[in-house]
Amino acid sequence: MHEAMITENTMKQLQKDRVMINRAISLWRVTSTVFDQLYADTEMARIGRYNTSEAMLKYPTIFAQTLS
Repeated sequence: MHEAMITENTMKQLQKDRVMINRAISLWRVTSTVFDQLYADTEMARIGRYNTSEAMLKYPTIFAQTLS
């Protein structure tokens, strides 16, 4: 599984950069992927600022075994 995330501040900066460079060059995106092994009964849930009521509906808590 691979998730890519972008924050609101990053989007704002991206828009500023595009205006500033007049869209003359492409802007790069850098991501990293983390792999881990989890027990099947490990609960996977949103944390911190991502644990909103909207996110809870869109991304319910699941167990790792659900993804295998």
